[in-house]
Amino acid sequence: AVRVLFASLPTSHAASIVLMDSEATPTIRRLEKSTVNRIAAGEVIIRPANALKELIENSLDAKATSISILLKQGGLKVLQIQDNGCGIRAEDFPLLCERFTTSKIRSYKDLNGIKSFGFRGEALASISHVAHVTITSKTPSAACAYRASFSDGKLIPCAPGEQAVPRPVAGVKGTTILAEDLFYNIPIRRGALRSSSEEYRRCVNVVTRYAIHYSGVSFIIKKQGTVDVHTLKNATIRQNIRKLFGSNVSKELIQIKAESKEFSFSMESWATNANFSTKKSLTFILFINNRLVDSPTIKKMVDGVYREYLPSQSHPFVYLSLNIEPKSVDVNVHPTKREVHFLHEEHIVDEIQTAFEKALTGGNASRVFLTQALITDSTTTKGVAVAGNNNDEDDENGKKQNQDEGSNQIKKRHNSTASSSSSSSSLLSSAPKKRIYEPHKLVRTDSKNPIGRLDAYFRHPELVLRKRRKIAATRSNLTSVKELLTEFSAMCDENIQEILGDNTFVGCVDDTYALLQHKTGLYLTHIPNISKYLFYERALIDFSSMESFAVSPPAPITPLLRMALEKEGGGDMGEECDSIAEKLTKLLLSKSAMLNEYFSIDITGNGELRSLPEIIENYVPPMGALPSFLLKLSLDVNWYEEKPCFRGICDELAAFYKIQPKMYIDHSTTTTTSRGDNVSLKWIIQHTILPAFRTDFHPPNVLQKENCVVKVAALEKLYRIFERC
Repeated sequence: AVRVLFASLPTSHAASIVLMDSEATPTIRRLEKSTVNRIAAGEVIIRPANALKELIENSLDAKATSISILLKQGGLKVLQIQDNGCGIRAEDFPLLCERFTTSKIRSYKDLNGIKSFGFRGEALASISHVAHVTITSKTPSAACAYRASFSDGKLIPCAPGEQAVPRPVAGVKGTTILAEDLFYNIPIRRGALRSSSEEYRRCVNVVTRYAIHYSGVSFIIKKQGTVDVHTLKNATIRQNIRKLFGSNVSKELIQIKAESKEFSFSMESWATNANFSTKKSLTFILFINNRLVDSPTIKKMVDGVYREYLPSQSHPFVYLSLNIEPKSVDVNVHPTKREVHFLHEEHIVDEIQTAFEKALTGGNASRVFLTQALITDSTTTKGVAVAGNNNDEDDENGKKQNQDEGSNQIKKRHNSTASSSSSSSSLLSSAPKKRIYEPHKLVRTDSKNPIGRLDAYFRHPELVLRKRRKIAATRSNLTSVKELLTEFSAMCDENIQEILGDNTFVGCVDDTYALLQHKTGLYLTHIPNISKYLFYERALIDFSSMESFAVSPPAPITPLLRMALEKEGGGDMGEECDSIAEKLTKLLLSKSAMLNEYFSIDITGNGELRSLPEIIENYVPPMGALPSFLLKLSLDVNWYEEKPCFRGICDELAAFYKIQPKMYIDHSTTTTTSRGDNVSLKWIIQHTILPAFRTDFHPPNVLQKENCVVKVAALEKLYRIFERC
């Protein structure tokens, strides 16, 4: 019927119908194989950084521990990667660059638990379709290495006149892949790429991320002899972050961990705390099951958490490694494997967010301190001691006061000398004066020895030169005391012990913080908290053999207890206060023999405190805290069991004897036992407390948790800053 219809029509009409039909319905054709491969290669290899990422993952799949990369013109002219992995067998070379050939999986089911990077067999095939590829490889069991060249996925002769087979060459274990003239046959793609320096920067960015995560692998990337990244295979993640991103980032890092058995995941992260921020975009490095991937959801969550702590338009540094059950992860969702999908994404992201919020709220490992020099008149000069200036003007110019609430005696003395005026005028003078050196007036000093410092020669020489009391050679034989000492020593933090055992005093910030130098580091130390543990341990060490100092005149206990009770009760206790004070006095009198024998606390029969222990030589506790000490000693100590009793008394002695902020009218003055003279609290800390830190002291690890010793500067880092200046 169709033939009859066409036959009955004029020739011109029949031709027009055929033409219209061909235009309305295009013919479907099978594309040439080379065209298909080139299109597929364009999806996988977008720029040199993509090719490099695929090759690095091949090396890691081969269990390489050393990966070296050479680039020319940003990887467009030459991209070479060499590893020391397991190598490629000579008989596998013909299939090496063909599409969908791989040693990673055998069937689709293998994707459910895959742990390797590659699984499609497209990386080398794609590169061979857009570049000239030469591969040299040697397995551990092979007698020699083999080299072959590839083009469009097929073996080609390495040189004209040779056969298209791998040829034996000299080589070491591992594989070297050389890709030359990338995108030589796709001029539009090559022309659309940015400058070679920009492409090189992208390649370095890829290597940097893998170098951080794979801290057990050595990475080297260089261009024409210049090495820009070099990490060691025995380095840690934090060390690699410091090397690749600088000490400004590494010193502010905190480790964050989270895990959940319910959702079968674990997370480890190294992220900067709230002290660090940069105006650059968020540096976010994410690995899921050891794959470098992007996750907009996790990235947005992290950025949102930090937005609460950082200034506007500021961003942190975050490295995050997320391990999920392989069967819960779908890796086959992106041509370049840049993204993955996983089950329970919302719940896992919530768990990670909770971990970050908890770490940022209370886990900052360092602090930033802003200081400002204040210049005032000589009677009100206060400030931070300057490193290297051990002759503290506050010792000469400050008010000298002594407060003793226990005996209700307050002595005030003021002493201002002409040296303070000259010091203030010199600070205010803007014109620098030439210093005149007179050799016969110079004194040789030793910065590490307190006896060798200048202030030791001009301030209280008999106190400085006196031989320090040695720790009692024979300690108590009581089992309970030995157990308390053993328990305390077991909590020792060796790092803090090293810092406190070998340091140079820099100065006091106030009556709470002091600056110490240990090796090339500058540390801010919380003296009250540290001294509390010092006095506790020393009270146990000198148990039953403590020296004592006299309380003159003897202090009546009952009025002191009444004073402490009124302070605790707000002054509303009335006659009840007197009754309680008398009962507590009787309790202390009943324990006076034991207190005197073991702790050198001498209480007379008529209820007067006659002496207190000299736990550290030349140090007197802040007597303003004496009423509170007596009250806590009588109420908070378990007097009925031996070990808890000794522990409680030592605890109360430590709380009483420690350096107590705001306990003095002027923190620059206190007293000594051997003389009635007032000396500065700074002098006591420098020449009494700090030497005791260096002698048989085991600082507990709780000091680290309480941030009592914080590193605020390092000499080697300051050198780098000065070099840039």
